[in-house]
Amino acid sequence: MKALFFDLVGTLVEPGSGIGDQYAGVARRHGVGLDAGAIEIAFAREMASTPAVQAWGLPRAEAEGAERGWWRDLVQRVFAAAGGDDLLRPGRFEPFFEDLYQRFTTGDAWRLYPDVLPTLDGLKARGLVTGLVTNYDSRIYRLVESLGLAPRLDSISIPATAGAPKPARAIFAHALRGHGLAPADAAHVGDSIGDDYEGALGAGLEAVLLDRDGRHAALAGVRRARTLDEAVELLRAQG
Repeated sequence: MKALFFDLVGTLVEPGSGIGDQYAGVARRHGVGLDAGAIEIAFAREMASTPAVQAWGLPRAEAEGAERGWWRDLVQRVFAAAGGDDLLRPGRFEPFFEDLYQRFTTGDAWRLYPDVLPTLDGLKARGLVTGLVTNYDSRIYRLVESLGLAPRLDSISIPATAGAPKPARAIFAHALRGHGLAPADAAHVGDSIGDDYEGALGAGLEAVLLDRDGRHAALAGVRRARTLDEAVELLRAQG
């Protein structure tokens, strides 16, 4: 194995608090009090029913604009459903949305799992290539800087630059191509059975499903790990 790629959310980072709590907190800063639970429910519903943003194949500035517009529309629907009409008034929504949108580029919104930095530092010390293969949007570049991940990563592959989201083969191929590697040279670790584990295997990489809370214990024939250290050891044993 010459390279190890990682998913981001649920693998390296988790929200610092619930999405409803974070959205409600930003709303309070803009003078509107809303129920975090209602926001959480509306957010989950909108995320499940909204097609992914089609930002790939565009110049970076246009891709970022498309992603921002997608999130702006989704947040409007979330707050309309959660009783946030006061925030949706002209002149009030844009400052609120900008505040909310930029929050998720910072460590204020996310926290690293405790095993992340030691694992990445250990891999770099062994001379392995490390990178992200994630469906996060173009804010990823500011986020990894904020979290201290940037010096520990050799590449970042996201849908906007790779031409497709996980689990498509194209995003894994993009990561490999950036380092001149063949699929057999690399592995991927992530917490989604479809996007990460099956996606990576389908692209010819080795894969480990990171199952931090044991949700997938009943899955047969799936290489699972509870921690990043355990995932790395499984892959080393595989050779």
